Amino acid sequence: MKTFRNIILLIFVLTCVSFSVQASFSEIKDGHIQFPYEIGVSNGIVYSFSEEQYAYGLHVYFIKKFGISKKLGIGAGYEAIFDGHSHNTVCVLLHYTPFKHISVNVAPGLVFLESEPDKSRFALHTEILYEFHIGVFNIGPSIGAAFNPDDFHTSVGVHLAVGF
Repeated sequence: MKTFRNIILLIFVLTCVSFSVQASFSEIKDGHIQFPYEIGVSNGIVYSFSEEQYAYGLHVYFIKKFGISKKLGIGAGYEAIFDGHSHNTVCVLLHYTPFKHISVNVAPGLVFLESEPDKSRFALHTEILYEFHIGVFNIGPSIGAAFNPDDFHTSVGVHLAVGF
């Protein structure tokens, strides 16, 4: 299972590097620089309703934004919950920014448990972010929820992203 996770992370990093080489433009809209690419991380406290326990959660992602206003995006993500079962989720991430400081991420994917390495389940991760724009950085609070056939969990934390 750890080998699979390391391969996914390596592919994720190499994809990010290749896209960063291609990123050569940005635009200014409403006083904020709009970058076509974003790498972000959300971390915080996760509460699992099925296990009735709290744990630390980490969600990293890469997004390619498109459209005239860069309000839409698509990318890839990885979520890890550090509890007794070691939840690991790999997902496709759909991004939408309906308002200046609010972003919504919806990420369908597959969840893997370290206790059952040969079995995967469909999962859906959602996240709402309130972002303060500071140069190339976006930072702010995040709330999220994730569903799979065996678990439902919510999270609250801090989001940090860098645009390029």
